[in-house]
Amino acid sequence: MIDEPMAGRAPPPSPELRAALANLRPVPTRRPWRRFAAITGASAGYAALVLVAGVGLRDDLTEVPWLAFSIYALGCLLSSVALLGLAFVPSRGQVLPSGRRIFRLALPLLVILVVLHFLVALTWPAAPLSVGSTFFSAAAACGGLGLGVVALPLALALWFLRGALPLDAWRVLLAVAGAEGALGALVLHLHCSQTDAIHLGMVHGAILFAPPLLMATIAAATHRRKASGRP
Repeated sequence: MIDEPMAGRAPPPSPELRAALANLRPVPTRRPWRRFAAITGASAGYAALVLVAGVGLRDDLTEVPWLAFSIYALGCLLSSVALLGLAFVPSRGQVLPSGRRIFRLALPLLVILVVLHFLVALTWPAAPLSVGSTFFSAAAACGGLGLGVVALPLALALWFLRGALPLDAWRVLLAVAGAEGALGALVLHLHCSQTDAIHLGMVHGAILFAPPLLMATIAAATHRRKASGRP
């Protein structure tokens, strides 16, 4: 039986509930454009810092075929910005980036960039490796530098993307790693004075296409393992 004085009235809130309601604050909304601008600036700035203040520009920069190289450099920069934009900024009306949309747009960009890379490598004035260098020593030096340029911005991008990855996250990681790989390959071309076509194509090219393939493979394997219920 409900007491007559309390009928039709809610009980007063407890002191704990009053205190909790007094401390409520609006939930901050996601700002994908801000994160996109931050990671784009950080990636480009870090690559420039490594190149200018770290390893330095190549000595024969004035002798490179500037038309082909300018097209390649512009392609790397624009592709990096476009891929990061796809990964960080969702479509209008969406909360998270669409993995299918990213894959549909990112894959052609990466394929074009890889093809452009090999075309530049093949049209570069052919020359053997520098005196005192071997293929493997030059590959180790450029590989270490390229991975160093890619790793830190990639880790920062993944930190920015925490909580904003769709279920098919491997497509997002493909775009992010591809963006950082494009900058890494560009830094190698601006620093390394080797003009051997195999070195340019395979070693510098590995920094371009290995990170997105590796990140996408790891993410896809992790997703399949979780979907199957395996630890």
